Amino acid sequence: MADASDEGPEAHAGPDGATRDAVVAEAVGALKRFSMLPDVTLRIVDLVNSNESSAQELHKVVSTDPALCVRILKVANSAFYGLRQPVTSVERAVTLLGGEAIKTIALAASFGRLIRVHGQGSSSPARDLWLHSLAVAAGARAIAQAAALEDAEEVFLAGLLHDIGFIVQLQHRPDGFAELLRLRAAGEHPGLDIEDDVFGANHQDFGRGLCESWHLPQTFGRVIGSHHDPLALEGRARAVASAVYLADLLAAQGSLGFMPGTPAGPGSAAAAAALGLAEAALEPLAAALPAMTRELHAVLGEQSAGAENLSGGS
Repeated sequence: MADASDEGPEAHAGPDGATRDAVVAEAVGALKRFSMLPDVTLRIVDLVNSNESSAQELHKVVSTDPALCVRILKVANSAFYGLRQPVTSVERAVTLLGGEAIKTIALAASFGRLIRVHGQGSSSPARDLWLHSLAVAAGARAIAQAAALEDAEEVFLAGLLHDIGFIVQLQHRPDGFAELLRLRAAGEHPGLDIEDDVFGANHQDFGRGLCESWHLPQTFGRVIGSHHDPLALEGRARAVASAVYLADLLAAQGSLGFMPGTPAGPGSAAAAAALGLAEAALEPLAAALPAMTRELHAVLGEQSAGAENLSGGS
């Protein structure tokens, strides 16, 4: 497992906090209509976050969106969730999967919608990002289970959304995003430094801002805003971010990365230790990641492009 960070040993004097916040606020604000969650998804998020909703109330909201109903049934009957019997009704699926899983499925559909806006052609960066996000979501969930973390569904969703800030960059400044891809491919500078220079903030910052605009629980903003520096966080956020960071590493090592190079961060040994795991415990998860990603792509992926990358081994 890699312990090297592509950030390099020298500190980069990036934008200060106020500058980052202003850049993020402008970008997310400009994307308000584009990045708004559908009404049904907002209602699901609010219901689940309230901790006061019943399965009946959740089903009532879900049933207003036929496409979401189909997706929920597909997920409920997949090997990924491993329910013991076929599920033929949406109401039963909502009960068996639970509110957090339904929220994850709804948000995944919304993320997929953002991808479809940009996913023109099989080599589209947006589609590559979708495939990478599925891999990190699957890996983060498996790592959370291995570490006996509570609420693996939350870790899964954090993994799915961890790089969503790239979509903000792509939509807000497509020319800047093209320059970012060119510079990353050249490998001349560490990735986060390039983003700071090109945009005035990096994808972690933009992802955090988008999560806040979507009214997701604060844990998601913290994790997505620091998934390359998980050990800077405390408590639950530190554990979730460590799982996401490790899954990001495994995806990159298994040819399921998004940007070239090793993801910036503390290295696999330190992040695994933060979860109480030995680094060797990651090896079987790395071997299983392509198959887990294939399964997840089958139930959540509306984008066929990129699926050919999942047909082989690691």
